[in-house]
Amino acid sequence: MENVDFNDSSDTISEEELIMREVIQGDADLFYLHHYLSELLGRGDNF
Repeated sequence: MENVDFNDSSDTISEEELIMREVIQGDADLFYLHHYLSELLGRGDNF
């Protein structure tokens, strides 16, 4: 059986990577919100 070390620093995520993930998630949230509100208000896409 493989011994797993949870304190191994090779699997850590850099601060830059965390920021990039937050930016991408924020963009995805805005995209979803835009389409949800467009459907709700009946205006359709304006892209």
